[in-house]
Amino acid sequence: MKKILIIALLMSTVFASRAQNVDLIGYGGYTFDEKVGASGGYYDYGKIAGSGMWGVAIDAYVRPDKSIILDFNSQNTSYILNPYYAGAPTISNGKISLSYLTIGGNQYFGANPKAKGYVGAAIGACFVSGSYDEQNSHYSTSGTRFAWNFHLGAKVYASERIGIRLQAQIHSPVAGAGVGMGFGTGGAGVGVTTYSNVLQFNLNGGLIIRVGGKK
Repeated sequence: MKKILIIALLMSTVFASRAQNVDLIGYGGYTFDEKVGASGGYYDYGKIAGSGMWGVAIDAYVRPDKSIILDFNSQNTSYILNPYYAGAPTISNGKISLSYLTIGGNQYFGANPKAKGYVGAAIGACFVSGSYDEQNSHYSTSGTRFAWNFHLGAKVYASERIGIRLQAQIHSPVAGAGVGMGFGTGGAGVGVTTYSNVLQFNLNGGLIIRVGGKK
């Protein structure tokens, strides 16, 4: 995790130092419920509950219509796992944290310098940790997965330095040959792990502070 953070920060510093403009963005939004299929173990399907999320980003313009973006966002929420047969327990009090650190690119369009639409994609890492309580025991697990995202949105500037960003985004952690993540159902070395498809969709908005040159 530390190596990923250092590499991402170094890359963003290089791009920002050469950029025409740099947008510093703080934002918040809502990530919607995600029903996930599970294979292996005792579980048929689960759900990651919708909740609020927050994030920060550095968006460095390398051309008037292209930028390199470093983004970090995080969600703390709950999850449930439902068994496929009556003898297995239902996990209904699970807690999960998903944090994404990605770097990618945006393509802008529109002739108006004060209002721009864009589309982009990024790759990076998902840092996930989960826990649940069963009787008098507490179980927890954590891990890191390769991740990607796709996003589109618009920026509207009230002045040369201040604006707002509105965005729709899909995140996904990747495991093995497919898309997924693991939920632990026991202590270390105990129980089973389910393999679940995860595609997280969120809507968010935030404040832009521009540094560097003019638009």
